[in-house]
Amino acid sequence: MRDHVLEVELLDQACEPIIEGGLQFRRLVQERLSLGDERYGTSFLTRDNLLEALEEPCDAAAYGILHLHAWRERLSDDEFQELKMLIVGMIHAAAQADLATRRAIVFMREINPRSL
Repeated sequence: MRDHVLEVELLDQACEPIIEGGLQFRRLVQERLSLGDERYGTSFLTRDNLLEALEEPCDAAAYGILHLHAWRERLSDDEFQELKMLIVGMIHAAAQADLATRRAIVFMREINPRSL
């Protein structure tokens, strides 16, 4: 069974320091959790969600890079440079998410080698 109080606590702790976009991100995560509940019930609790999550940050970085490629010829030099810096921030955040996920996987292997 999912612990909704724990979910709110985690989202509060993670999103509070983020002034811009933190509340929106929190709401989007909660919507995704609710959608998962409606569609799949608790079946997500029986799979290895950390291993599943490893693909997501890399996908986010790749999508940002592809978007930059697609728009390169349509933007002025200044617009391109600004978008490029925003994409760099996106890739940085994705790399941090990847690192945090890998650390969580290592931790789980240390405390329960059969968990992954």
